[in-house]
Formats: sequence, structure tokens, C-alpha cells
Amino acid sequence: MAVKYEIITKNGTYKDKTTGEDKQSWLKVGVLVDTKNGGQAIKIDYLPPQFDGWFQLREPKQVASTAPVAPKASIDDDTVPF
Repeated sequence: MAVKYEIITKNGTYKDKTTGEDKQSWLKVGVLVDTKNGGQAIKIDYLPPQFDGWFQLREPKQVASTAPVAPKASIDDDTVPF
């Protein structure tokens, strides 16, 4: 069951650091997945206290690591002090 959509809802407001504008804060509360029978299923993990009854669906964000991976250091058994 691959995640087709993330379920998000409003979760208050915050001030934008650069513009000083009030912006809406969004919170991921669950997922929508395709089932093996051709349907869809929704899993809600939790609801925020200010829940207004509305959900939005968004495509999952792809997490891509652009940081280089450091090579693992090799340690000789002779250099370990125990």
C-alpha cells in the first residue's frame, strides 16, 4: 500500500520572518492509500485541538538527500585501546 496522498489540516497561524505576514500553519494528520482491491483507504493518526472539520489532500513530498555521504572510517583492531 503506497501512500497516494498526505492528509493535512490547518493548525493555527504564524508570523512570516521575512514579511511579517500572518501565515497559515498546516499539519499532516494522516494518509490516503490505494488498496489491493482497487479502492482507497484513509488512515487518520490524530486531529489537532483547533480542527475545523476540513482536510486537504496533497501529493507526498519526496524526501531527497542532497548531502554527500561521508565514507566510513576503517579502524584497525590494533588501534582500539581495549
